[in-house]
Amino acid sequence: MRPTSLLKRVSVCALIAAAGWSMGCNQEDQVEAELRRADVLLSTLTVGGYTPIADRDRKREDLQWVINRLTGKPAQGVPKSMKSVFPADLPASVNATASEIPSQKAAANLLVGRAQAGLAEMHAQEQQDKEEALLNQIEVIRSGIGEFTSLSALAKGLTQYDPASDVAALEAQIEQRRQELARQTSAKAALDAKIADLHQRSQHATDEANTARARESELRAQMNGVSETRRAELLEQATQVKRSADALEVQAANLLAEAAKEEPEASTVESRVALANQQISLLQQAIADSQERARRNGEGAQRTLGQAQQAAQRVEASIAEAKGLRSNADNPASDALRLYAQALASAKQAVGAASDAGTKTNANGASGSYAQATGDIHAARARGLSQFAAVLNSAASGQFPLPQASSYKSDSQQFASQAAEARKAAMEAYGDAIGFYEKAGFKERAEQVKSKLESLRKMFDDTAPAPAPADEAPKAEANAAADTPGADFDKAAVEAEIRAALKDLSEQAKSGDAASAMSHVEFADADEGAFFAGAAPLAAAMQSLSAACQEKYGKPLGALIQSSSLPAIQQNPMMMMVVGMASAPGGGMMPGAGAGAIGELASGDVPITVTAPDKAEIGPGLSGQPIRLVKKDGVWKAQLPRIGLLDSPMFAAVKKIVPAMGKMAGVAGEVEQGVRASTYSDADAMLVDLSTKLTGAMAGLDGGG
Repeated sequence: MRPTSLLKRVSVCALIAAAGWSMGCNQEDQVEAELRRADVLLSTLTVGGYTPIADRDRKREDLQWVINRLTGKPAQGVPKSMKSVFPADLPASVNATASEIPSQKAAANLLVGRAQAGLAEMHAQEQQDKEEALLNQIEVIRSGIGEFTSLSALAKGLTQYDPASDVAALEAQIEQRRQELARQTSAKAALDAKIADLHQRSQHATDEANTARARESELRAQMNGVSETRRAELLEQATQVKRSADALEVQAANLLAEAAKEEPEASTVESRVALANQQISLLQQAIADSQERARRNGEGAQRTLGQAQQAAQRVEASIAEAKGLRSNADNPASDALRLYAQALASAKQAVGAASDAGTKTNANGASGSYAQATGDIHAARARGLSQFAAVLNSAASGQFPLPQASSYKSDSQQFASQAAEARKAAMEAYGDAIGFYEKAGFKERAEQVKSKLESLRKMFDDTAPAPAPADEAPKAEANAAADTPGADFDKAAVEAEIRAALKDLSEQAKSGDAASAMSHVEFADADEGAFFAGAAPLAAAMQSLSAACQEKYGKPLGALIQSSSLPAIQQNPMMMMVVGMASAPGGGMMPGAGAGAIGELASGDVPITVTAPDKAEIGPGLSGQPIRLVKKDGVWKAQLPRIGLLDSPMFAAVKKIVPAMGKMAGVAGEVEQGVRASTYSDADAMLVDLSTKLTGAMAGLDGGG
């Protein structure tokens, strides 16, 4: 609230009446006339006068005219806005603020204060506009830093992919498949030879049996027309030949039966040979894909680095513009503070000159108004400076430092120091305002300022100790160490414990156990915590489904979606989300980092500062800022500040599916069972079922399915 609205104009007649003047309001001397003219003019400027912005220069001139006339300084002419009211030949101004009549002196000082506050308010409004412009520019800088960091991280990720290990592993698998192919080919050749031999022997026995049958027929034909003795001889020979033919036929049948027993195994071995050949072909294609990915990653890294450099240049330009805005905001602030100080001095003089309680009340109220306005200016500067310092620190200390990082760090410290000074000045001014309001009996206004004061206190971390003078710092640190409970604990042991915990966390992230990894994280923002808590098991379920798809169809889930013959699958945004969750490392849902980044935190090179047996800081790492660690219930946890992830438009729809993430994870598990049980005719059938069931899981959500 502005000072002109905090205190209504002081009526000269009211002041005179309150002072008990004997001359009355209509009885005018020269001083009284000046007071009346000033009162009328100020009323037009502060209560329904001409538009301040359109007539800013005229308003400034009119306010200065009032000040000059009431303080006895030359003030020629009549303000254009008042020519119809004031006489053209005004008498010379008199120093009404030096009147020997207390009521006149008090009224004059109050009116001068009003005019000075009116001038100050014009500068204060200009400062406010520029502070708002600065805050908007800070958001532009934050966005630019985020873009630069994302692009730099992407470029780093692209360059880190080395196909050598993948190719070596694939070549080892190819060699295993080739050895298996050789074994199966040899086994098949042996079975084929055995079956062929059995068929050959069976055919030979069959041929001999046929020959014996023919001989039997010849012998029986010779029995006609011969003696009984000869007939008996021929019958005996024919019977022996028949028995030989029967035995040969049985032998042939047995050989065929033995061959038939071997044929299923031969068919199985043939299938194994075909499968080994198919696997070798797929593995060879995987090697080609890995090499092509490395080539594309290299090209993408170069493009992304170029984009990151352009983003860095935009950040640099935005920071330079913000510095200009900061300077531009400080100039009107300085003018406003100077004029409010003059207005406050005038109001204090009115308090001293006032001879009645009513005037003192008005004067104290005016003093409170000007002190409050002074506090508002300092507070606005403190907020702007603090946020600018914070964003510069972010630019200087991120995981991927900007080219001007060292300069930004220095600027950040400078602006942080200025912010602290402005905050201190604001708190002092607010304290003065509360005192003046309480003297005037304006309890409601005093409470309003107290609320502002409390809000200002919370703007900084009040728990941080004030910096000690250079010559006292070592002593202060020594005393603090001596007075801290448990100061003699084994820091090395605590650090070793933390590094072991970080190693476990890294292993959990690498294995895809995002749920366990998330148990080591505390979120400052409840919505972000709910999102990551739900997204982690969903991502793990999608990765498990992807692994099953790799085994069954020869491709992971993301590749199947991208290569699907169904446009409804390829173009489905929900399926694109599935691709991301199924392909990201470490469960894909660790805030700001995958398994690789967490592994970097777990490395022995990352500094750990132990401050207590259950408190520490690690880093910088991940985002470039130190991460606070706290031990709760025997578990070390990272305390993450608000990330702001869910504030972006990209995540506006994602937030809505958080309640359904559990059901979606269940859907992924159900489809995985179907894949492993060969329920689906092909991959597209599986993808259609997955899409349908995911849509069903989100049914009923606002904006879902």
